[in-house]
Amino acid sequence: MLPFGAAKKGLDLLRYAARDIRIVVLDFNMPKLNGDETLNFIKQLSPNAKVIGLTSIKFDSLPREYIDGIDKLLSKPVVATTLMGVVDELLGDG
Repeated sequence: MLPFGAAKKGLDLLRYAARDIRIVVLDFNMPKLNGDETLNFIKQLSPNAKVIGLTSIKFDSLPREYIDGIDKLLSKPVVATTLMGVVDELLGDG
């Protein structure tokens, strides 16, 4: 069963997307569902999607499962050009 709230809306986008989702940006701290739990749902719903993790927590304080499950980890606040550069890198567009 999927969680309620904003996380559910995002996960529903993955579940019902008309096309394959190639990139997901995931904050570790979210109400009702943490990054670990959400990452597990993402991997089930869209296993080929690249995941960019965002956090304001020190990287060494994050669970190993979260760090191992994402493709790139960025500290918040994130500069838009940095995020777009990572998207290009993960998609192989630059």
